[in-house]
Amino acid sequence: MSTEVEKSVKVIPFTEKSVWRIWSKQFLARAYNKGYREILLGKDLPPSKADYDSIDSRTKEGKEFLRFKKVNDSAYT
Repeated sequence: MSTEVEKSVKVIPFTEKSVWRIWSKQFLARAYNKGYREILLGKDLPPSKADYDSIDSRTKEGKEFLRFKKVNDSAYT
C-alpha cells in the first residue's frame, strides 16, 4: 500500500551511463547558474546555525553570509 509521499516522489530511472552523464552535467550547469554548484560539490560548506545566529547583517561580511545561506537553502530545496 503506497502512501501520499510515495505517490509524490518521481524516480527517474537511468538505464544507461550516458543518460546519467548528460543529466548530471545539466544539473550542475543549472546549479552553477543559480549559485550553489560549489555547495553541491562540497567545495563550500553551508553556514551553521550558530554562525547564522551570531552574524550582523548590516556588515559586508554579514550580507555575503546571508547570500550564501540563501543559495544553500535553494540548493537544499
